[in-house]
Amino acid sequence: MRTREWPNVSQRPTLSIVFQPNNDPGMQLQNVRYATCASIENGGVDGGRGIVSFGCAGRPDQLWLHTPGQASGEGQFESVTALGCIEPNGSNVRVAGCDNGAVGQRWKIVDQTIRSENNPNLCLAATSGKHGSAVDVQTCNGTTEQQWVVGPPPTSAPSPAVRLTALDAAGKATGSCADIDVSQGTKPYNRFAYEERPAQTFPCLGATRPAQQWNLGPDGRLVNRQFPAACLGITKKTNPEM
Repeated sequence: MRTREWPNVSQRPTLSIVFQPNNDPGMQLQNVRYATCASIENGGVDGGRGIVSFGCAGRPDQLWLHTPGQASGEGQFESVTALGCIEPNGSNVRVAGCDNGAVGQRWKIVDQTIRSENNPNLCLAATSGKHGSAVDVQTCNGTTEQQWVVGPPPTSAPSPAVRLTALDAAGKATGSCADIDVSQGTKPYNRFAYEERPAQTFPCLGATRPAQQWNLGPDGRLVNRQFPAACLGITKKTNPEM
């Protein structure tokens, strides 16, 4: 991160982080045993298309539009990211381009199980509670690993305001806050594509600078308020970026 200092202490307001309700369309598939959600591997970045288990956060890569088929409870699960529909890939599961005529992409919700329309003896199953573990298809046996709650993500509850400020070597607040560099413009991020922009610390300006305001998601990610498709993270480079 780059750092900048502000000479006037009075111009260093507190930075608040608040939870925001989820506004994305779609349903999440939450596993009954592990309470994890079916997610696109690595958010679909770098070509990842496998379906894995991850902490439920209402992210776009965890939200699905259920397109009803001809029979009751039957249809496709299409990602709101437009990356495709859920289909078996051997014993694993992935997203692939949606094909309304492909029976392999059609699933039937029976009680809390999600069964393949192509082979009703196969059920969608979480293999582990570990984040990043595979979601696959298994012979239906009624276990909770094969049971899912299909529904909208819950609305987040307000959280106490917290401060996100940089510390010096002695552990004292510097008066600078985590920030996105907007010197090259404020064009919104593409929500469904991978993009990096430099992060920095900048004198805390409170509500007058939304690029310094963050929402703390239930999965621990810090989502920028001015750029809601951007999360604070560490890239392959040495500097944290968005």
